[in-house]
Amino acid sequence: MPAAPSTATGPPPDNVRLLPGPGVAYCVPHTVTTEGEHTVHLRVRRAVPSPVLRLRAGDGTVVHERKLRYVVPAEMVTLKLRRGVLASVADDALHVEVEAR
Repeated sequence: MPAAPSTATGPPPDNVRLLPGPGVAYCVPHTVTTEGEHTVHLRVRRAVPSPVLRLRAGDGTVVHERKLRYVVPAEMVTLKLRRGVLASVADDALHVEVEAR
């Protein structure tokens, strides 16, 4: 007797890499999926008053942007990405950047 098709689906695969860009030392997780909510943690290389945090596609398109009060290397920066923020991402990588406004 053949096995019935499985109706359970696993979690969606991580299909977008997060690459540290200008001003960012590292970010965790290294990959995310375009279909869910994510919390990204990162550290900056230097202190920046009134910074802006951006997720930028390979062609330079800004996918997400958030203004911050300040960032310093000793404090972890947390970015919560809601469902749908990454839905329009066609690249397989996003650059995470922190720059002065």
